[in-house]
Amino acid sequence: MDVPGCGNIFGDFGGSDRDCALAKADTASRIVLAIEASRLMDEEAATLTGFERDQMRCVVRGRVVDGISAERLQAALEALEVWQRGRALFAG
Repeated sequence: MDVPGCGNIFGDFGGSDRDCALAKADTASRIVLAIEASRLMDEEAATLTGFERDQMRCVVRGRVVDGISAERLQAALEALEVWQRGRALFAG
């Protein structure tokens, strides 16, 4: 059974802020990839991003990030990227 979608899972199920939800999910996914690539523990990632440990665990485990703004997620991703660049600079 092939059912056409709109290309946004949040839009397929309705919702008023579907574009923002998709952007937040994308950013959260990129945060998870950065954490995994750096082999950071939740506490280390929380310290680097400024999240509380429980918030960081929610992001890492793909739980709902409704209580975190898109801007806050983007700032966390940028903090991880800066840390990764600094680490690479000192390693190489």
